Amino acid sequence: MFIFVGCAGGGSSSLFCQRIVTAVNTTDPNLKATVTDVQTALHDPEAVLDNNDLLFAYGAIDALQLYNAFDFGQVFDVILVAPQVRYRTEEKRALMVDYPTMLIDLPNDIFGKMDGVLAFERLRGELLSLDWLRAYRSSLLPTGKSSDKDIEILVIGADHQDPQFTQVFEQWQTQSGIRALRRTFTIVNLLQYRPLVDYEIRFLFGSFAQLDQKTLPNIERRIDGMIVVSEHPEVSLKKLRSKMATAHIPVLMVDDRDVRQGSRLANLNKALLDFMRLVQLQTEAATGATTVFKKKVKPVKKKTAFFGLVSWRVK
Repeated sequence: MFIFVGCAGGGSSSLFCQRIVTAVNTTDPNLKATVTDVQTALHDPEAVLDNNDLLFAYGAIDALQLYNAFDFGQVFDVILVAPQVRYRTEEKRALMVDYPTMLIDLPNDIFGKMDGVLAFERLRGELLSLDWLRAYRSSLLPTGKSSDKDIEILVIGADHQDPQFTQVFEQWQTQSGIRALRRTFTIVNLLQYRPLVDYEIRFLFGSFAQLDQKTLPNIERRIDGMIVVSEHPEVSLKKLRSKMATAHIPVLMVDDRDVRQGSRLANLNKALLDFMRLVQLQTEAATGATTVFKKKVKPVKKKTAFFGLVSWRVK
């Protein structure tokens, strides 16, 4: 179980986590716990957890932001908010609305006393309940980035109102019932995935200038394919195409003339259809994971009691 304790700057949550981990390891023979900072936990959670049952990560509550809410949702089962930053709870809870991670406030007396044994005794039942609630919430979440999702395509070098794309997508819906949603690419649109209409494919249209080092990691883990419209498709963005290939993200290079000239509509339609078939096959094969962020899955070794239940320990 992965637990993040967030405070104002990370100092008090560090002390709290160290004391509760010491209490777990000295009072409960059935459990093993470890502690680390939140960035280390996010970087390689399985390596940090190792042979332990519980991982407590400490840090500032502002470590949780819009751009990394996906990572928190994938790693942490529970986020505990320290009393001094309780006024941030609803703000942070809104970031996690699409993920099963449970976010709650730590009671004043538990956090304030910094008594590891007392904290563990009080939190033992709470963590068990939260673990059950997390599993239940996972089953209720709508389609989204944190679970099953529709296909996401980033289009670079074109506008979402380009007539050629409009005609192609209208043909798809009329002839095959494929609904394509077009939106302007922003990092917020990419990360805040709460569709108001039904569709099969979402196309986000952006510019070359938006492909910077800060946004690329989020782009890589979120999109299923990339389309680049260029006057020189054979030579454009070779480094980016190589990076996408490493992440197993298909890239389609489209001649600018296919988008600007109405007489080349058939060329664009065929290229997009062939590309979408490739993307669908790639997505099904990779189950949405990329080699850049994929973690090694450790084999089941033996089992141990976890809060009175049976859990599996990996090694």
